[in-house]
Amino acid sequence: KDVVPVPIDFDPRFSSVWKRYVYHITCGSKSPFLNRFAWHIEQQLDVGKMTRAALLLTGTHNFEWMSLYQEGEQRDPVRTLSVEVQIIDPGPLGQGTTMMKVLGTCDFFLYRMMRRIVGILISIGSGRASESQLAHCLNAHDGGTPCAIPSPLLNTAPSRGLCLDYIEYDIPI
Repeated sequence: KDVVPVPIDFDPRFSSVWKRYVYHITCGSKSPFLNRFAWHIEQQLDVGKMTRAALLLTGTHNFEWMSLYQEGEQRDPVRTLSVEVQIIDPGPLGQGTTMMKVLGTCDFFLYRMMRRIVGILISIGSGRASESQLAHCLNAHDGGTPCAIPSPLLNTAPSRGLCLDYIEYDIPI
């Protein structure tokens, strides 16, 4: 723990260089120990499809279509994002449970953007949406011609699995 002098115009939210969120998901058997900290999905998910969808999302895109407008938002919706899906060991408390985490690193997350990303990955992993639908929406919005977004790609994950993991600033904190 430390105290560091910062410039008078420093804002902990808007002065960050990048942020990383982690979202936990469990599949299969429901664990009372993990339920409060992860989104439980009863069916098994296709992690391969989710990983390929994460690669489609990785890069610089216009993410306005997958965030909610927040009053006073003045940041450009074109963001640089990195998304990764990892399988993790739930340990003895999660016997019969598949646990995964989605890591999202971005220069600035729009309102509910990370929860929408996870919702999209779940929709694709469960077969309700396809990678081609996601690619089409990304390409259309990147090109400035918004398209009709299939409803499974507007799925928002619940907040209980989301955790702000790290924030990087220009100043040494």
